[in-house]
Amino acid sequence: HATYEYTTVIADENDNYVCFSGMWWVPENKLAYMEPLCTVPEHQHKGLAAAALAHHEKNLRPLGAEVMTGGGNDFYRKIGYKGVHVQGHYRRTCGTGLVVHYRASSKEMRSDMDYLKENSKIWDDRSANADRWSVPVSSEETALAGKGEWGILLTPTKPVPRDWFPKELTGKDVLCLASGGGQQGPILAAAGANVTVFDNSRTQLEKDIQVAERDGLKIKTVQGNMQDLSAFSDESFDLIIHPWSNSYIDNVLPMRKECARVLRRGGILLAGFSNAIECIFDPAKLEQGELNVAYKVPYADVDHLDNPEIKRIAEAEGYIWGHTLTDQIGGQIAAGFAIVGFYEDRGGTALDNYISGSIATKAVKL
Repeated sequence: HATYEYTTVIADENDNYVCFSGMWWVPENKLAYMEPLCTVPEHQHKGLAAAALAHHEKNLRPLGAEVMTGGGNDFYRKIGYKGVHVQGHYRRTCGTGLVVHYRASSKEMRSDMDYLKENSKIWDDRSANADRWSVPVSSEETALAGKGEWGILLTPTKPVPRDWFPKELTGKDVLCLASGGGQQGPILAAAGANVTVFDNSRTQLEKDIQVAERDGLKIKTVQGNMQDLSAFSDESFDLIIHPWSNSYIDNVLPMRKECARVLRRGGILLAGFSNAIECIFDPAKLEQGELNVAYKVPYADVDHLDNPEIKRIAEAEGYIWGHTLTDQIGGQIAAGFAIVGFYEDRGGTALDNYISGSIATKAVKL
């Protein structure tokens, strides 16, 4: 039966209904069935339907909803939902001549947010297995940092130029964004900064806590999705350190805007990220050193999970998205930053023999 209390209606500035989304909530099956979903024609292509579905998800997830069911329309894929089970119909003619239709299963939709949560768990495992971004710095390194001798990485191999940092770190409020693992945060804390490490992986954050306790450093840790920095007030930080990690989120633009919001005017964003050109190649063959063009950018693992090799790699290493340089660099400019520094580095694949797979930028909030 329809659960009218969960119906979503959107009105225009004149209080005229322009979008309607009904909801049939079935708690026994943890199923949220959207029916009907419709928008007045002259108000279509304004994002209203997507907003209505987001409102459903916000309301029903706390109630235990695990599946949102709509239709097979391509609209759902475009706003981030993924088909998990394909709907099938079967027909049987009874002895009385009555034709009975059976629905084998409904269309389950899985949003990108589910895969971001999976990435949190995957990175817990990677951290426990000493991934290269999860090996904490030594006591000797933090001791040297306390004497002014230090460096950190945003990309796999090249240290960030020292002239990219404020001349004096002592007392500066620094956010290490998606930067757990006991690497950047402890070094900057030892150098005198007030450091907050923010990461989606609890195990990664525990590495920073362990180093802080071992070496007598003060580091604050916060767990969360880098796209949502609502844990912090406006203009809370002087410097953001954001190493090679935004391939694990579906959209970098909200994150760039959040960085601009929490930075003080004149604050610095130092970011490392992968060149998405890597994503156009078949990943399984790339692991073997072969370059076989198979996909396009923007790219998402979750769009290609019918490929068993992509599924295998994603489940072991994390679901990745290949973002355009327009979003990676242009997104910083659009958020209110000026790009004042740039370099390239290796990416760690066979592609390094032909082009640098990593990029780092220095941006200043205007």
